[in-house]
Amino acid sequence: MPLVAKESRCSSSSVPPPPAVSNSNWVRSGSGWEKFIALRENLNRHIKRLARDSSNSRVILSNINNRNQEVESSQDQNKENESNRKKKSIDHHSCYIFLPRGGAKKTGFYFTIGEVLNRLDFSGAVHDHRRFNYVCRILEIITESWLFALSGLAQKNFFFILEESVTVVSETKLYVNRVKKILQDISKNLLKNPHFHVGSPKTWNKWLDLVKDWLQQLNTIDYTPTEIRVDSLQLMDLPPDCLNRIMSSLANAKDIVNFGLTCKYIHEISEYTLRWEKLCRFHFTQQQITSISPKFLDSDNKVNWKGVYSRLCHRHGNRELYNNVLNLCNHCNCIYWTDGGHPCSAEITPEFSTRQFSDVVVTQQNLTPEEFMKLWPTP
Repeated sequence: MPLVAKESRCSSSSVPPPPAVSNSNWVRSGSGWEKFIALRENLNRHIKRLARDSSNSRVILSNINNRNQEVESSQDQNKENESNRKKKSIDHHSCYIFLPRGGAKKTGFYFTIGEVLNRLDFSGAVHDHRRFNYVCRILEIITESWLFALSGLAQKNFFFILEESVTVVSETKLYVNRVKKILQDISKNLLKNPHFHVGSPKTWNKWLDLVKDWLQQLNTIDYTPTEIRVDSLQLMDLPPDCLNRIMSSLANAKDIVNFGLTCKYIHEISEYTLRWEKLCRFHFTQQQITSISPKFLDSDNKVNWKGVYSRLCHRHGNRELYNNVLNLCNHCNCIYWTDGGHPCSAEITPEFSTRQFSDVVVTQQNLTPEEFMKLWPTP
């Protein structure tokens, strides 16, 4: 009996309970014997955890991809902004120029007319209709007094601006007569006193051939009017107030006179006394008007303002009108276009300007083409 009890104790210590083993509620796992229900719950939790982790991984991967796309797009945008900034800085740099204070003897630095034409971007300014008349007037001044003494760089820049002007005129069919007059004057000056020109005769003959080609190109411009529909609104259908408003925008007397020659109806509108009085007061001073107006009184003691304008224009010339001019800043001594602006030191460092130069008022001076050309040494 003791021996049998000992064997039972040994079997009970090494083997699980027989009923539990044969029961399907128990299964062997890696960690030992577990109930089947508990194992199934563990497996379900593990599957759910894997599914949750996989969904989280998909979300994480999608977030990473979106982030990478955002980074790539931001890098592309930064590159584009950087290229635009560099391009803008280059273009902006060519549209203003700082004049040295104290003259070339003190500073050892000066600009030639060729560099000025390049850095102020006159070749690009002719494509802006607001700057076109201003550039044309400077070309006229150079043609009259500077052409024979231009250096090689100045000649190249000057004729490049002319080429761009001819291109603009050919496309828009505007300012044809003015550009044609400039080319004709250049052709005369090139043929006159060729021995006093700077450069070889071969170079000046090349410019002369170019000018002749440009003149021929302007002479071949076709002014064929477009077909007008019978039922379309025409100029004569407008009321007198509209025609008067259109004619009031013309500041040149020649344009008004030529406009009035089209028909009798428009001629009567062009003869309005108030229009010619406004032109006189705009182009001339009160002292100039007073000195000559008594000579143009009619029988009713009314002033013939058209006659006054004609006489004053013959004596003093017209006042030039420009929509966009070059300005001179009195603070940093910079020349720039009106709509382009410039990096003034008063705007870049406001603390510096308010502390040390609080009594200085930053102003600008509008430069006429004649005043602009006087800034550079005459040849």
